[in-house]
Amino acid sequence: MAAGALVVFAAAAPVRAHHSGYMYMTTPIWIEGTVVSVEPRDPHTFTTLEYRDEDGQLRRWVVEGPGRSQLERMGLVGEVPQVGQVIEFCAHPYREEWASQFSGTDADGTPRQLIEGHVMVQTDGDKQFWDPHGMISECMRGRDDERQSWLEFLRADAQALNGWCQQQAYEAVRTDASLAEYIEEIDALLDEPCR
Repeated sequence: MAAGALVVFAAAAPVRAHHSGYMYMTTPIWIEGTVVSVEPRDPHTFTTLEYRDEDGQLRRWVVEGPGRSQLERMGLVGEVPQVGQVIEFCAHPYREEWASQFSGTDADGTPRQLIEGHVMVQTDGDKQFWDPHGMISECMRGRDDERQSWLEFLRADAQALNGWCQQQAYEAVRTDASLAEYIEEIDALLDEPCR
């Protein structure tokens, strides 16, 4: 009976995870870990990363991303993370009022937290626009990468460029002068600025 309950809970997780972008915090965090599983399905793909925290305790991030059908439309089916890879994500945690619903402990006792992956960075440094929730500008400001690598990413990835242009209409950009100035500065360096 307990095993049946676990199966029902595991099957319900993807359904509960289909939700509004307003459930996420606007300020992203950068996470890194080793891929231990990838589940491409609809409405979201789930990539589980393992890492050790500052105290040496094993933890897991479950990174939600585009669903299988969305990956097919974007031509990214072959771009999903592979088990054993060490990758990074610019990711958005759930807002405090939702976080407890999307975190817990796996059957082996390892703590896990579901988080939305916005930009994925492969081992070789290649960036991939992963899921549309969030703002690329905040990922850029929270990272020490050279500005040129981000410009190349925006120029090479139509999805990322579209996300870059869409963020300019967000209230968070309109109400944060330093962010708006940063976006304007980067936008002016693009071959085809959004404005």
